Amino acid sequence: MRRELPVAFAAIAAGSLHSRMNQLELAASRALRRYETLHLLTVILATVVLVGSTELAVSDGTLAIVLTRALLVWFGLALLSGRFFGRWLSWILPVATIFPITYFGQDEQGRVQWWDWTGQPPSSVGCAAIAVVSMAVGIGAFYLTPWHLHALRRMRLRGEKPPVGPRPHVDEPADDVARVRIEESG
Repeated sequence: MRRELPVAFAAIAAGSLHSRMNQLELAASRALRRYETLHLLTVILATVVLVGSTELAVSDGTLAIVLTRALLVWFGLALLSGRFFGRWLSWILPVATIFPITYFGQDEQGRVQWWDWTGQPPSSVGCAAIAVVSMAVGIGAFYLTPWHLHALRRMRLRGEKPPVGPRPHVDEPADDVARVRIEESG
């Protein structure tokens, strides 16, 4: 049961992004998104440090690495769940993984399956890949707000490529089309 304990920490950490003004915040300004990003990074770092150092203090380093990796997998799933079901319900996908890990995590000979990120040793490349993909998908889900999705769809319909690099200043137009319109009107 101790191997599944980080699922609670991941769900609580991702759920900490929830507020009563959730729908308004999804359409909020860049300043609020920067604070949310800072909050998310702080929560991830604090949770990883707390779980890793606690496990290192009470057990060997092997279990600390395995549970930290599991925390990252579940944190990515919690962020994805927060996007699908709302931030308050960010626990759904991480908790849904407990059953397969518990009941199907070993084969007929009692060997741990390659995808059981709580049972594989720290050197497992497959579980490390699962952790990286989970975090990448979770962070992508965090950044793809409804406004970002709308802007990407609009650019795709116009045949434009998404902007790369720093965003324009507040006083500057947000895209080239707006810049052309301003030049034409001015």
